[in-house]
Amino acid sequence: MNDERPFFLMLALLLPFVWALVVPAVQGAAPTVLRRKGITDTNFNETAYFVLVPDGWKIKGSVSYSPPPNLSKTEVLQVDNATETRGVAVIRGETSYTYGTGPVWQMMMNNPAFDGTYNGLRVLPPMPAADFVEQMVLPQLQQQLPDLALTEIKPDIAAINAARKNGENTLHGQAVIQSGGRWEYDAVQFKGRYSEKGVSFDLFGGLLLTRVINSIDGMSMNINWGLTTLFTLYTERGQIEEAAPLLVTILKSIRLNPGWYVKSQNYRYRVWQQARDAQAEISSILERNNRAIRSSDGERDGFSEYIRGTEVYKNPETGDSYEVGSSYDHVWFNKSGDVIFSDSPSYTPNTDPRFNSQNWSEGEKNVSIRPSTPHQEGVGAA
Repeated sequence: MNDERPFFLMLALLLPFVWALVVPAVQGAAPTVLRRKGITDTNFNETAYFVLVPDGWKIKGSVSYSPPPNLSKTEVLQVDNATETRGVAVIRGETSYTYGTGPVWQMMMNNPAFDGTYNGLRVLPPMPAADFVEQMVLPQLQQQLPDLALTEIKPDIAAINAARKNGENTLHGQAVIQSGGRWEYDAVQFKGRYSEKGVSFDLFGGLLLTRVINSIDGMSMNINWGLTTLFTLYTERGQIEEAAPLLVTILKSIRLNPGWYVKSQNYRYRVWQQARDAQAEISSILERNNRAIRSSDGERDGFSEYIRGTEVYKNPETGDSYEVGSSYDHVWFNKSGDVIFSDSPSYTPNTDPRFNSQNWSEGEKNVSIRPSTPHQEGVGAA
């Protein structure tokens, strides 16, 4: 995975995976405060992603690049509580592996000087997503969690359909298709259990692999493939339903920083000697993300046995929309992008001495959005 060692748990997201987890509200519970924080790409000294982090929780993350000329990005983000007994993590990758068939490939791989790489990518035949989890992901996690055992791996058709729909509509996706190439996707959901410091944990996750296949001369086939998204969440054993509304809200709050994206892409385009308009591409990405958050059938819902529904709230200060577990009845925003959730109709942070140094506006529930509903096993909104 571009030699990027995962943090305690790797997860995502967003990016193409979206969750909807809801449990009954607890009347009279104290308000939940989330602060808008970010992870920095130290290569450009720029915040790459923003995410809502609960007060008292920790955030860490990184953006790394494989050596030129490939420069594939690996983005890692993790948010967990102070005791590290529950949290979420995301790892988003790009092409890490390459493979091919035909005389040109055979000649290269049979050459005594062949070092197992091509154009900065590791040469490896594509493998099914389930095998990738067991052979590539699990060993990495077990370096830090030796007794981690997977209890279930199953196909995620909804994620495949959503990835196909979203990926092929991008500028890059259309360029591949127009040049005679094709996209292939494979995705799984998985569950596991482990213990650490005498505490038992449940782990839930999903993984999406992407392959781009093309042929230049009609005889040799080139396959570039890799991890697109890996996500996990973890809680104390049996606590997923209680933890779900907050964890899913954290996941769905991840936002790309357009300024960082433009800098990063322009740098890579210069290395690739391609004249491409990163600013135009970011506009397309942001609009696609906004459509996804507004559309009940534009994204997938993972872990169908835990799906109950979500609500979409609009920040009246910025116009941004956030999807949250629908156990929260009232959502408040400030101009800094911080959020407070409450289930009390009489609560307002504007009169709370802990928060009234800033002005808070109650979020507008988007009643035109159909809350996501349970799906059949293995099938989500595509």
